[in-house]
Amino acid sequence: MRVLGRTGIVTIVVLLATWAVAADQQIAGQRMTVLDPPPGATGRRSVVVRGRGPDGVTIVGDPVAGGATLRIIVKGQQVSDQTYSLPPAFWTTVADGYRFKGSGSSHGHKKVAIRTLAGAPRLMVAFRKPSDVLHVRPPQAPDAEGGIILTLAGGDSYCVSFGGAAGGTVMSDTAARWLVVGSQATGCVTPPPPRCCMHPGIPTNTCDWNASTVACEDPGGVAGAVGTVCDSATGNCVQPPGSAGPCCDVGGGSCFAGPSYQFSCPVGTLVTGVCEPSGSCTP
Repeated sequence: MRVLGRTGIVTIVVLLATWAVAADQQIAGQRMTVLDPPPGATGRRSVVVRGRGPDGVTIVGDPVAGGATLRIIVKGQQVSDQTYSLPPAFWTTVADGYRFKGSGSSHGHKKVAIRTLAGAPRLMVAFRKPSDVLHVRPPQAPDAEGGIILTLAGGDSYCVSFGGAAGGTVMSDTAARWLVVGSQATGCVTPPPPRCCMHPGIPTNTCDWNASTVACEDPGGVAGAVGTVCDSATGNCVQPPGSAGPCCDVGGGSCFAGPSYQFSCPVGTLVTGVCEPSGSCTP
C-alpha cells in the first residue's frame, strides 16, 4: 500500500457530487480502478471511478436533452487521454438525477449515473471495453495521476481526480491493475502534453502526435521518449530540432509526416515542413 501525493484509475464507475456553479465542480474520489488483463486472461480493459461530493449541491445540465462527454486521463509511465461522447438517446431521467447505459458486442459496455442521494451528489461510471476501443492502461509510476471529467451539455463539468494535489492511497500498482482510494476534492487532472508517435512502415516510417502513449502503441505504434519530436524527413521520433520533409496537414489540429508522403497525402494537404505538436505543418 502506498500513500500518494494524490492518484487515479480505469473500468469506470464514478459516483459523483454535483455543484451549483456552472463550471468545473470537484468531487472527492472514493476509488479509481484501471484494469488491463494480460494476453490470454479473461476480461476486458475497464475503468471504474467512484466519487462523492459535498452535501447540498445540485446537478447543472440535462444530458437527456443534449448528451454529455466523459474524458478519462491517466498519467505515469503509461499515458492515457481519451474522450467519449455520451449521446442523449442513451440517457434517462431517474430519481434525483440521470443515468446513461450503452452496450454493444464490439464496443463493450458503458454505464454512467449522476445523482444526488441523501443530499450528496454522486457519479457512477463503468466502462468495460476491448483494447482497440478503450486506450487506457495502468500508469505504472509511483507519482501517477488520473481521473475523469464528466461534462453535461449546457451545464457543469464534474471532476474526480487521484494523485497530485488530490492525493490518495495506492492499493495496487501493476501492469494489470491500478487501484487508488481516498482522494480529496481538488482541481481537475491536467491533460498530458502531446507525445511523438512513430508508426513502423514498409519501406519507411511515419510519425504524428498523440496525447496518449497507449492510443499510439495499441495499433502498433512506438511512443517516442519525452521531449522527442516528429521528424518529417525520416518519419521517426528524434531529439529536437526535427527536419522538414513531406508533411500532411489534415487541419483541425492534426498532421502526420514521413518520406512515404513525398508525392501525395491520403488525406489533407501536402506541405514540405515539420509536423508540430500543435498538429500543423510548419514550412
